[in-house]
Amino acid sequence: RDLVRSRGLGDVYKRQTYYYNVTSCDSYGLCNTSGPHTFKTLETPDTQDPIASFGENPVENYNSSVNYLEFGLKCSDNKGISVLQLWSNWSGQWLSNQTNSSPVNNTVWSVLVEGIPEGTWRWGVYCNDTSGNEGWTDLNRTITIDTKPPQITSVTNSSTTFDHTDIVWTTNEPANSSIIYGKTEIMEDGYESSTSLVYSHSLYIESLDSETLYYYNVTSCDFIGNCNTTGSHTFKTAKMPESGIPLVYLGGEPQDYFNSSSGTVEFEIRCIDDGEIDSLQLWSNWDGSWSGNETNSTPINDTWWSFSVSGIPEGAWIWGASCSDKEENTGWSALNR
Repeated sequence: RDLVRSRGLGDVYKRQTYYYNVTSCDSYGLCNTSGPHTFKTLETPDTQDPIASFGENPVENYNSSVNYLEFGLKCSDNKGISVLQLWSNWSGQWLSNQTNSSPVNNTVWSVLVEGIPEGTWRWGVYCNDTSGNEGWTDLNRTITIDTKPPQITSVTNSSTTFDHTDIVWTTNEPANSSIIYGKTEIMEDGYESSTSLVYSHSLYIESLDSETLYYYNVTSCDFIGNCNTTGSHTFKTAKMPESGIPLVYLGGEPQDYFNSSSGTVEFEIRCIDDGEIDSLQLWSNWDGSWSGNETNSTPINDTWWSFSVSGIPEGAWIWGASCSDKEENTGWSALNR
């Protein structure tokens, strides 16, 4: 009967061709040899995963005001790479977005992605090598696409006196604030700005001429740099008060028609007089009649006094300010809140 014989060989080199003879002898000492035969050893199995990575751009947490971006991605492997892909979750799930079927090992592939929708999206890199091993980026990148400027609404002037005003407006997203203004529509008299990103905007303009019509534009830019400008708008300053009467102002906080969810509100008031001022008071009608609410008996001329009022009851209340000087002249805020 036929018998299957098997022998193992060690200490052979990879990717080498070997020649061999085989010999078998029976119990009577009769032998037979066949050969030469050949075999070739294989490559050592590749079990090392490729390394997928981003290039320099775009950086992590990049913010773009356009809906297209150029990505750099790379795959490095000890053998060779087969596929390099860019993935994203902008469709609600992770999907491959761009594919390179002939990538160059350890070389950055630059690819332009267009039509990216508005929003904040995650991006990753995938690749596999010629042995079927796979690799993903250890750290994905977050990219925000915002191509729309802030919407500006409710532009108005508030607490306008003979020499100053507050310009207030709102935006539908956090944005900064700036104003240009002037006595003509060219608006070359002044500029005010704030870098704070807010929804409710208020800028204070002072050193204005009395009984004068002013033109102004307001501008807000979001954190990416999308900007919107509205105008021209106008306001007119009031008549200058008679000499000797203290001038009393309510500051930028709180704004007119301010809504609070707390019983404590921060106020600021100021008195300007050509002499020495004696007292500065905040008034309110919350108890059914006008009465002094807070009093500063040592106010500083032409200096804002900031303070908190606590225990304000529920309701809509009117607030004003008064100031008296050492000559017993008394002035009231021209516009209440």
